[in-house]
Amino acid sequence: MKKTEDILERLKGQMPQVPDGDMLTENIMQAIENGKRGRIIPLWLNVLRVVSSAVAVLLIVMFIGLNGRNEQPAAQSIALSSEIATGTDLNDIDTALQIKKDKAERRKARQIRETQIQKLYAKF
Repeated sequence: MKKTEDILERLKGQMPQVPDGDMLTENIMQAIENGKRGRIIPLWLNVLRVVSSAVAVLLIVMFIGLNGRNEQPAAQSIALSSEIATGTDLNDIDTALQIKKDKAERRKARQIRETQIQKLYAKF
């Protein structure tokens, strides 16, 4: 241990000499100045980037919004209920059973979708 401490003490006392220290400083300063120039990007390219990013976000939001609403439009369900109310399809038992099965399938699909959404949000 004594030997390593002696070596460290001797190294502390020595000052290294750099040949042409002033030239080294000038080279460093020139390298810094050259690095500042960089690449100049035109304004139209920056605007194009911002606009295309905004359009991409808008399309993604619209895609998610449209896929989230797979329910029947109100006009279509009103037409179906008025058709049932008039009794035109109720005379035919098979048609009435088919309508009931369709409603049950839609209800089941809606419940599955809602369950998947709840599970998705439960993870967060």
